[in-house]
Amino acid sequence: MKRIRHKTLKTKARELDKGLGKIKTSRFPRKKVQELAKKVFPNCEFEGGGWHKDVFYITSRNGKRDLVIKIAQNRKIKGEAKIYKMVGKDFAKIYWNTKYVMLQEFGDHESEVPKEEIKRLKEIGLKFGLNDVRKGNIAKFGNKFKIIDADTEKMLEEDIEYFKKTNDNFSLMIVKRGLTKLRENIGK
Repeated sequence: MKRIRHKTLKTKARELDKGLGKIKTSRFPRKKVQELAKKVFPNCEFEGGGWHKDVFYITSRNGKRDLVIKIAQNRKIKGEAKIYKMVGKDFAKIYWNTKYVMLQEFGDHESEVPKEEIKRLKEIGLKFGLNDVRKGNIAKFGNKFKIIDADTEKMLEEDIEYFKKTNDNFSLMIVKRGLTKLRENIGK
């Protein structure tokens, strides 16, 4: 049987899933997510977020590992887990994920990312159809730089279908722009 890393955090993440599952909205419920995250993970610090997710910094129980808890819609969590499996060692390690929560290793965002590393990771990103591989989505882990966040063309297409169904025209417009930009970058 495979050992679960950071088991206590995963148990708490499942509690958070229950609370988030009760919220019914087409947009990402940022305020509710932050309130629930602070209740379930009292030692977490809000690190930032994007269009579809919030990121919270947390340390392991023994204080030896720096981690992030990512909270997002189910399809975003599943999508990022798939990307990690595709890309492997050039993507920040994901320990586990639940329906709405993911535990990922935390890298050094303060380090200057050399241009050749950005280029190398962008090429890897294009190879796997990743969108948004840029300086802000790359961090240093020891002496190696890794991708910490990205979307695929397929994920963006799924987002477009989802926002069409929910009549969320503003979100639909943003995602269509992202898909157009990705297709321009990969020459489609």
